[in-house]
Amino acid sequence: MQSLRWLVEMIRRDDVQRLVVNGSFVTSEPEPADVDGVALIGPTFGQHGITLHGWRTPLPFIHIELADAIIFQEYVEYIFGTDASLVPKGVIEVTP
Repeated sequence: MQSLRWLVEMIRRDDVQRLVVNGSFVTSEPEPADVDGVALIGPTFGQHGITLHGWRTPLPFIHIELADAIIFQEYVEYIFGTDASLVPKGVIEVTP
């Protein structure tokens, strides 16, 4: 949970318009291994004091993709939004 808090603080400081998380973190798993996510970046992303290297340096237990609108939607609808059998599943949108 602490790593997710750090990530939310980073998105507050940069031009990230949306953040969706998935994986065992959003299930009833008592101790999820990590947080998988996708961030929709805005046009001024990377110009607010966090370098691209800073975003690429992994936070502990966080796996995040930085995406434009098209890739973000693909993650939300297909990669995160369905299981291997294409059955819809839930995701969580984090609002900073």
